Amino acid sequence: IDIALFFISMTSAVLLRTDFESYNTIYASSAVEATVIAVVIKILALYFFGGYQPLRSVPIWKTLRQTSLAILVSSILTGGIYILIVQMGLGSNFPRSAFLLDLLISLILVSASRLAAAWFSNPAKVHAEAPLAQLKSKWRIWLSEGVAFYGVVGGLLLAYMIFSHFTFGTSSPVSGQIKRWWGSMGNTAYEQPTTNWAAYFGMGTNAFETGRPFTDAIWEAEEVIRPYIIRGAEKEDERFFAILAVVVIIFIVTIALNKKRSMHTFQSLAIVPLMAGSIIHILSYTATSYGGAKEWYWISQMILLTLMSSLLLDLLLRPFRRNQYINILLTTVTLLYGASAVNNFWKFIDYAMPHGYFPPDRPYMEVVTYIEENTFPNEIIGMTGGGNVGYFIKDRTIVNMDGLINSYEYFHVLQEGTAATYLHDQGMTVIFANPRLLALPPYYGQFAPYLERYSSYGGKDLLYLLEEPKY
Repeated sequence: IDIALFFISMTSAVLLRTDFESYNTIYASSAVEATVIAVVIKILALYFFGGYQPLRSVPIWKTLRQTSLAILVSSILTGGIYILIVQMGLGSNFPRSAFLLDLLISLILVSASRLAAAWFSNPAKVHAEAPLAQLKSKWRIWLSEGVAFYGVVGGLLLAYMIFSHFTFGTSSPVSGQIKRWWGSMGNTAYEQPTTNWAAYFGMGTNAFETGRPFTDAIWEAEEVIRPYIIRGAEKEDERFFAILAVVVIIFIVTIALNKKRSMHTFQSLAIVPLMAGSIIHILSYTATSYGGAKEWYWISQMILLTLMSSLLLDLLLRPFRRNQYINILLTTVTLLYGASAVNNFWKFIDYAMPHGYFPPDRPYMEVVTYIEENTFPNEIIGMTGGGNVGYFIKDRTIVNMDGLINSYEYFHVLQEGTAATYLHDQGMTVIFANPRLLALPPYYGQFAPYLERYSSYGGKDLLYLLEEPKY
């Protein structure tokens, strides 16, 4: 959980010192670099200062004291090391005052985590070895267990990265690199990175709303209280977070009142590591200037919220289920809700895909017919976003010009402004796109001198890709 807290602390500190636009365009990479350094140093400092000793082995005030000292020393070291790296020309631009904010945020978050852990920990006093003595006596066990536990995932990841590097020229997916490049532009033809704190924490709208479908209920409640509390059409975010805060408080109080059962459930379902992983997963997109996140990225968050919602319902309804009649009523309500959900889903499917409404020989996409009628078989056609067309077109090859489904080499020529000649050398002769979109980042108008319009369809032009520029 400390890794997630330090990730939040450092990136939030930079955001507080700057703003979202500056962060995404200038500071995102340096913030991540500083975060990696901070995570390593702070975890080592916490260990050697006794921050990972059993909480009941010493009074809680001593734990907080040692934890605070560890955070103070490690924050100073982190700032000094990164400033030295920048002076050596190896680091990126970084707001130095953010290190002070990081210190304060880290102290608050880590202290709060220790107090919460102390509340839920076993009250029996335990004896603990000193950190150095513990390291000397158990390092072999930790090493063997660490290799066994992380070796499978880490080994497979390393094998993939090595294979990808030698096969495709890069060790990480090109699409992720391109989307972070988009986010660093400030203004682009494609999706934007996070622009507010709600999106940063995964509670934004559209693609950065990681809590759906659970947050749908909160948005519905927001509409209900709109005439009464925090009035105003422009205050919907405030109402949403007010209701969310109430839900979180209810959850925390319910957990605290059912400490024994909650702790057993947290351990059995691995709630804490799943929560930490979900937070890190969110920040790996929202804190790295990632533009173009999709709703299906947030699988671990859906699993986490499902488990936690189930736990909350269990704790709230458990006293009532002892009554036979109430238990029958709850079961009936559950079955009725399930039947209603199935019926609503069926209505949506019936509306979206009516059986027998369209003739069986109707084209899946009208644009496919247009392209096939105006191009030759075996031709290579460029599109700024042609995934669906690529599935259904016959005897032609569709190449995505945005680079998401393309090569690492194309990513570099797109950055260098020579994508038009590169694609022509690969055999591309036709482009179907909106020329106005090609004038915007990430294309920056680099295709314009090489294009000759042939015809138009659906707001896009069919263009010849010339071998030499017109001007």
